[in-house]
Amino acid sequence: MKIFKLTLFLTIVCAICAGVLYETNVLTAPSIAAYKEAKTNKMLKEMVPNATSFKTVEVDNTTLSAIHEIYVGDKQEGAVLEINSIGFQSELSYLVAVIDNKFQGFQVISQAETAGYGTQITEDKFKDQFINKDINSEIDTISGSTITSGSVKKGITQALKIYENEVKENGK
Repeated sequence: MKIFKLTLFLTIVCAICAGVLYETNVLTAPSIAAYKEAKTNKMLKEMVPNATSFKTVEVDNTTLSAIHEIYVGDKQEGAVLEINSIGFQSELSYLVAVIDNKFQGFQVISQAETAGYGTQITEDKFKDQFINKDINSEIDTISGSTITSGSVKKGITQALKIYENEVKENGK
């Protein structure tokens, strides 16, 4: 009988904790989504300062999660690809701007890689290779951070293929 009471008590405590966690998630999810959207919008404007607006197209793919079409006035000038890949220690989320078949910028949204190694993808030395460079040119990896930078390189290659297919399908 004592084991039954203890089991019942622990079950009730677990149910209450699960309910509290669920409600916390429900209450904080909109704030977290708004913060992520504001952060992404800020990065988009930093990457393409002459853009007057962006139109986001969600993509149902594990690598390419969204295409942020770049508009200057009413004319679409290019796109910023929101890409996800797996690095050495964490999931990587980053943006790559493409205008006229040239890279125009690179920004990391989130990563939790090894400090001093994988985190080098957030440094200007790595990001600068995405400024005014043809999309077919080689992307350099980082010595000592081959897995992380290689994952970024592979993610960009896959996302560009998906983006090209989306453009062909939709006639843009």
